[in-house]
Amino acid sequence: MTSPKADETIRASMGRRSFLARAAALGAGVAAGAAARADGAEVKLEHRNTQPGVVYRRLGRTNLAVSALGFGGVVLSPERMPAFEAAVKRGVNFIMAHGGKCTEALGPWLRKPGNRDRIFLGLASGARNIDSALQALGTDHVDLLMVPIHSVKPVPDEGLAKAFDALRKAGKARFLCLVTHANVPAVWKKGLEVGWFDVILPTYNWPSRNDLKPLVAETRKKDVGLLAMKTLNGLPKGRDAVATWKTFLDDGIAAILKGMTDPKQVADYIRIATKGDKTAASHQIDCSGQCALCGRCEACPQGVAIQDILLTWQYYGQQLRWTDVARSRYSAIPAAAQATACQDCGRCELVCTRHLDVRRLLREAHDALA
Repeated sequence: MTSPKADETIRASMGRRSFLARAAALGAGVAAGAAARADGAEVKLEHRNTQPGVVYRRLGRTNLAVSALGFGGVVLSPERMPAFEAAVKRGVNFIMAHGGKCTEALGPWLRKPGNRDRIFLGLASGARNIDSALQALGTDHVDLLMVPIHSVKPVPDEGLAKAFDALRKAGKARFLCLVTHANVPAVWKKGLEVGWFDVILPTYNWPSRNDLKPLVAETRKKDVGLLAMKTLNGLPKGRDAVATWKTFLDDGIAAILKGMTDPKQVADYIRIATKGDKTAASHQIDCSGQCALCGRCEACPQGVAIQDILLTWQYYGQQLRWTDVARSRYSAIPAAAQATACQDCGRCELVCTRHLDVRRLLREAHDALA
């Protein structure tokens, strides 16, 4: 691990390419504004795609002013680009890009003059080599390198820190983001301890909220930016997503990332980032039967990927009804870790704080997705 002094040097260095890109963006109309940190100190914010009447929030020490609604690119594809374009038109200024169809769709848009400077670009990727992704996206840098880590052991990875330091110095990535949707409390806490993540993106929803709220306060105290994903998991059908999101923003989340598939969804969800919207924040929601991704079942003696399976089934399969995505994610789980590896020992149910019928849920997931 680098020393605090070295860490400060690393964070101060954006690299010539990134500096020039930022300067060009400012010249193209990126506005600068002032805001206060949690300790009351005034800071300069970096704005992009600022639209009247839209709420933009400071993303921790990055000082990026991100729209309260961000675009999750996991299901973005060429035929769904109208949703993304509608979001940008309404003032959304952050996207989390993924490989595959998302990159195929986003690359041509980013290559159009002026478009790259309209958004803050996050990329879900490891830190070792992002050159091919940058080339496919048509840009020389990303604002957030968003590294998925779902167990505690890889978090204090000095190799990751060194690889990202090299990317930062080369101007290929500006800030480092920890992404986690398994063993969330432990991974999140470890990410704060190592100190080199500028932003953290966990799953944050009604099933997990009570366990995670103390970490929100700790994250804000360290001035680390905080995004949230998979926020609708456990939300009963018919409940207003915006009411739920307002609760999470009140908790201290800077922005909600949501995959949107058509302009109608954008028009509905943009309310979370609309000044003066009268939607009331939700109170606690009954989400019994939903996995909180706490990680207590990780030590399955058969190595079943319980959290991944339940997330895939309950969120993608049941909540969003993205059947193709759910089946694809389930098929990506190694056969030895799929639900059929369960030996019915029941240890997962003994440690589950939400008292889930885990074995039944595993069987349901396999029957529906295999």
